[in-house]
Amino acid sequence: MASLAAKKAIKDRNSAIGFGIMGAVLICLGGLAWLATGNSHQHALPSSGVLLWLVFYGLLLVVMLTEPEILHRAFGAEAFHLPIEYALPVVLALLLLPLWPGCMGLTSLLGQALRNGRGGKLGMILEMRSALASDNPADRRMAMKTLWFFAYCGLLAGAWIAYAAMLGI
Repeated sequence: MASLAAKKAIKDRNSAIGFGIMGAVLICLGGLAWLATGNSHQHALPSSGVLLWLVFYGLLLVVMLTEPEILHRAFGAEAFHLPIEYALPVVLALLLLPLWPGCMGLTSLLGQALRNGRGGKLGMILEMRSALASDNPADRRMAMKTLWFFAYCGLLAGAWIAYAAMLGI
């Protein structure tokens, strides 16, 4: 009975350490995102694109860490000679790093759509269509970043579905 309690205490301690590491990584990423928005003395808060990326990253991380059995079945118990819970935040941040410009483009497109009085999904689609057809290179870049966001999210989701189906998860 004492051995079972000791194993449970070790598991609880490891979970707490994992969540502490996850929190530290999120705080570091938030600070880096805030600094990457430009001159930190001019911005009181990070841009909405940075917040979108951090929310997307944080939610995905929490969802993956919530079910450790599925996480262990998908990726094993260890990665890089560390428990998978410790390596996951860094690997996930690197995997989601290409979404950064897409988040910036998506929030810029949303802001422009709202300024032009176009709300909702249809308004964003119409705004993207007009941005792609625009002679302004900044508008076209913003629309291309938004398209990149959706394409990369679709690629990630498709890859996960194929991988999970292959493993039978």
